[in-house]
Amino acid sequence: MNVLSLFDGISTGRLALDMAGIQVDRYFSSEVEPAPMAVSAKRWPDVEQIGDCRRVKAEDLPRIDLVIGGSPCQGFSRAGRHLNFDDPRSALFFEYARVLAEVRAINPAARFLLENVAMKKEWEAVITETLGVSPIHINSAKVSAQNRQRVYWTNIPGVKQPPERNIKLADVIDRSVNTAQYVAGGGILFDPTIPERARALVTKDGDKVRIRQATKAGYIVAEDGDGVNLAFPTSTTRRGRVIKGKSNALDCSCEACIFYDGIIRHFTITELERLQTLPDGYTEGITQTERKTAIGNGWTAEVIAWIFGFLKEETQ
Repeated sequence: MNVLSLFDGISTGRLALDMAGIQVDRYFSSEVEPAPMAVSAKRWPDVEQIGDCRRVKAEDLPRIDLVIGGSPCQGFSRAGRHLNFDDPRSALFFEYARVLAEVRAINPAARFLLENVAMKKEWEAVITETLGVSPIHINSAKVSAQNRQRVYWTNIPGVKQPPERNIKLADVIDRSVNTAQYVAGGGILFDPTIPERARALVTKDGDKVRIRQATKAGYIVAEDGDGVNLAFPTSTTRRGRVIKGKSNALDCSCEACIFYDGIIRHFTITELERLQTLPDGYTEGITQTERKTAIGNGWTAEVIAWIFGFLKEETQ
């Protein structure tokens, strides 16, 4: 099949199609950021880069069988300013809708998949009405060690929830971490890149490690193998600082941490790739910061492969 991927990033869609065992004839990638484009080109030399989605026209491409994309989420994300479609980045959804309409005018049988963050129901309803299908909400925690609620709109028939695979953070630990330079504080070792004011959220009472949080008790106890979020140290209302056995949802800064073996530290690049169910080293070839951004902005590959599995069933 011919595939058009808008906002393609590091071509996780191409990876997921491969994981699902679906043959791709041509894969067109619409992306403008150089770093993820470099990862895509290195991993998938056959990917055809076609630039900015605003300049993409279906009439300029061969007949497309599948349109995929994860339009920018900044206008919808809880971490943003909640500008919804008034944020010019999130308004790019309408470019996705335009291109999809053009593709379906040529090929009415074309399938599509759109991903975005969990958002207010009224914003979700706009996308649902525009695309004409109700979404399915899937948490990446089903297939990975990451708690990541996402919304998927697709006309691939029969898509349902993936089975629980019970993958924990302890299953994706990078055993090569060197802790020699870590700093002690209150009976715990900390990654030195964690700011002191963030470390101040953590105290130890006997064998219990307490993370300050907006709960009735004022804290939650972190146990070995829990995810820890210290990214907002001055917040007095922050919840979700501790995720049991999973990481917090990765974002473009990838500041999430893990408490493991008496240490609170940031995830390594290898661990970040594993949290997104990417192959180890998938994002090699760009800077450390660029890799974090690309991984956090990307898809959980196993979720997308699961959805594409229903596409494979349809074509058999």
